Amino acid sequence: FYKKTQKLALGKLVVLETFGHLLSMYLLGFLATYIMFINLGKGVLIVLPVFIVWIAVMAIVYEVSKKWEEEAAKINILFYKIKERTEQLLQEKNKLTHIAQNMSTGAILLDNIGNVMFVNNEAKNIVGFSSENEEEILGALFQKFSKHKLKERVSRCISGHPSNLIDVEVDNRIYEIFLRCLIDHKAESKDIFGHFVWIRDVTEEKLLERTK
Repeated sequence: FYKKTQKLALGKLVVLETFGHLLSMYLLGFLATYIMFINLGKGVLIVLPVFIVWIAVMAIVYEVSKKWEEEAAKINILFYKIKERTEQLLQEKNKLTHIAQNMSTGAILLDNIGNVMFVNNEAKNIVGFSSENEEEILGALFQKFSKHKLKERVSRCISGHPSNLIDVEVDNRIYEIFLRCLIDHKAESKDIFGHFVWIRDVTEEKLLERTK
């Protein structure tokens, strides 16, 4: 069983428990034998039930181990399926992260209480802040767009009220900011599981429109 579970935690636990039961039975047997040598009458009264219990335990362990072998094979298959799927999901996550990091639009992902889960490189460039602390980047973003009350709008988005900021001019640049709630459409209650802040630098586009 231990080998078939590839030394998984469950296999270790079962083997440890089995070893503990058998060890306790053997120690009890040695103790009973020692008492029998000291006093034959008392020793027989102790050894006989211990021997019967030991035989019963061995029979139970043997029968259970047969069933464990079948379960071990199932557990092992399930373990490797989970492991393989986890590796696939990790690869997909890395691909999506790579794509998001190289987008021309700034992207910030927040959880349901406003904690930063992801910030891409374009968002850092817009803020002009390359810190590894994502919460500091969010704070710098709020500071940059403080005149447009971005922090208050993000709080409203977290409360379930998305909004847009169009033609936001800051530091001689023009931006469009979109605040969106991420909704799980598969769930019956349509739960919100996160929030996105999209920031587009549209300076060249707007200047071209104005020139025309």
